Amino acid sequence: MPRAKWSNVENTAPVLALDQACTSWFVLGSCAYSVTRCPAGQFKAFVASVMPPTFHDAACRSLLEQTHLDDLDRWFVLLALASAKVSVPLYENEECAKKALRAKSEGAHEGRVQLRVKKATRWSEAPLTKYVVHS
Repeated sequence: MPRAKWSNVENTAPVLALDQACTSWFVLGSCAYSVTRCPAGQFKAFVASVMPPTFHDAACRSLLEQTHLDDLDRWFVLLALASAKVSVPLYENEECAKKALRAKSEGAHEGRVQLRVKKATRWSEAPLTKYVVHS
């Protein structure tokens, strides 16, 4: 019996690697939080603050209804938002997040990391980088 050949369909590769997500930070209100170390409620509040009302990813919404979110759950949610071209303001580390808090109080936004989805023709060409946006 012949084997099925690999389909050469374009794939959308993750724009945020799991290790990048685990070390990223976000700002909510007047505090900076680690994506993976913050309470699930804080992460859900952050997602709710960036999620547009037109976002209808059933798997993502189902995860957000859970009481506990592990690292993979949080990564999946961030990727779902990025794939839907939702602007997700993440920071590379705590220092950048706290710097953004200070800048926010002064009216500027520096060091913000913007998630963007790029298409790769092959999985090996998949970009796993973040884009730094300066205002």
